[in-house]
Amino acid sequence: MKPGNRFEKRPREAKVPNDMVLIPTTAGMRCRLADEKRKRLRIEEPFLIPSRGLFILSTYVEERHFGISLIDRTQGLSFKKARKESFGLIELKQVTKRYGKGTKTTEALSGLNLSIKKGEIFGVIGHSGAGKSTLIRCMNLLERPTSGEVWVDGVDLTKLGKQQLQTKRREIGMIFQHFNLLSSATVYDNIAFPLRLAHVDKAKIANKVNELLQLVGLEDHRDKYPAQLSGGQKQRVGIARALASDPQVLLCDEATSALDPQTTDSILKLLLDINQKFNLTIVLITHEMHVIQSICDRVAVIHQGGIVEEGAVAEVFLKPQHPVTREFILGEAGESAQLALQAPHDGSSKLCKLTFLGEKTYDSILSRTARETGVDFAILQGTISKIKDIPYGQLIVRLEGESGPIEETIRKVRDEGLDVEVYD
Repeated sequence: MKPGNRFEKRPREAKVPNDMVLIPTTAGMRCRLADEKRKRLRIEEPFLIPSRGLFILSTYVEERHFGISLIDRTQGLSFKKARKESFGLIELKQVTKRYGKGTKTTEALSGLNLSIKKGEIFGVIGHSGAGKSTLIRCMNLLERPTSGEVWVDGVDLTKLGKQQLQTKRREIGMIFQHFNLLSSATVYDNIAFPLRLAHVDKAKIANKVNELLQLVGLEDHRDKYPAQLSGGQKQRVGIARALASDPQVLLCDEATSALDPQTTDSILKLLLDINQKFNLTIVLITHEMHVIQSICDRVAVIHQGGIVEEGAVAEVFLKPQHPVTREFILGEAGESAQLALQAPHDGSSKLCKLTFLGEKTYDSILSRTARETGVDFAILQGTISKIKDIPYGQLIVRLEGESGPIEETIRKVRDEGLDVEVYD
C-alpha cells in the first residue's frame, strides 16, 4: 500500500496503549509506531491519537519498513491539507552519487538526506567541488543517484520509467549559470520551446509566452536573439522558459554566478517576487552567502558530499556551528571583522561580538547598559543589514573596566535578548 491511496475520508479515532511509542525514523515528522518490543504494526487506515493531538496521516508497508506520517492537530489544518503538508515537497533519502568504476570512483554525494517544504526558497551553499551541482541535478534526475530515493510531491522519481519521468519533469523548472539558451532562436521562441515540445496549442503558447515576457520584464525584447541581450536579460529568458510549463519547483544552478552585483540583485528580486506571487518552491545553489541572505528561508551547507549544517537562514548565519559555515560567514564579513577580532585586550577588558535581530537592531541596548554598569566600550567593527526581510546588526566591541561590571554588562545585554560571543 502506497502513501495517499486510501485516505480521502477522515481518520477514525484510536486509542494507543501506553506501551506504544512513536519512534522517529527519518527527517521531518516521519515516525513508526511500535510496541515496547519494537515489533512493527500494520495499520490499514489512518486514525487519530486524540490524547497526543496528532493525526496519523498516511501509512505504507514495504517488505521491511513500516512508516507513518504525523502532524500536530493544533495547527488547525484540515485532514486533507494536513496530509499534504506533513511531507516535504522535495525529499532526498540516503542519496549517494558515485562517478567512475572499480577502484577509480569518486563519491560526489554520500548518504545525503534533505527535506524541502512547499513554497519556501531553500538555499544550498558550499565551496567548489562540495557536491552542489550534483545535488541539484539529482533533484530532477538529470543525474541519477547511485543509490537512494528522490521524492517530488509524493513520487519517487528513481522508480519512474522514461516516459513517466519526462512527464514529471514538466513540474520541475530549471535555470543555469550559463543560461543554456538556443542561440538561433528569438526570446519568444526560447520561451515557447518547452510548450512546443509538449504539443500545446499555438494560441495557448502565444498567450503564455506573452504573459511570461511581461512577468520578467522583456516585452520589448521578444524578437531579439540571445547575442543581442545582456547577461541579466538572458537569465530572465531562462527564468521565463523554466516557468512555461507552470512547474511546482524551480531549480537554480548557480543562476547569478555569471552576473555583476547589481544584476544579481535584480534577478534575486525577480525570483522572490515569483515565489511570493505563485507560491513556487525555489531551490538554489550558490557559493555566495549574499545570495542566501537576500532571499532564502532556509539553508543547507554542503561539504564533501554531505550536509554539515541546516536550518533557518537567520539561525545559521548568525550562529554558525560548523567550521565550513563559520568560514563562509567570516568571508562575508570581510577583512574588517578579522582585524577587529585581532584587537589587543587584557585582564581589564573583554572582546565580544554582539548580535541584534529584528527590532532590537535599532535599539540602544549596549550604550544604555554600559551607563548602568559603568563600563566603557570601544566599537571595533559593526554592520547592519537584512536577512531576507529581517533586520540584524553585529558589533565587535571591547568592554573595558573591572571584571565584575563587565560580566554584569554581558549578562544584562543577554537578558535584553542579544546574543553575545566572548573571545579569549
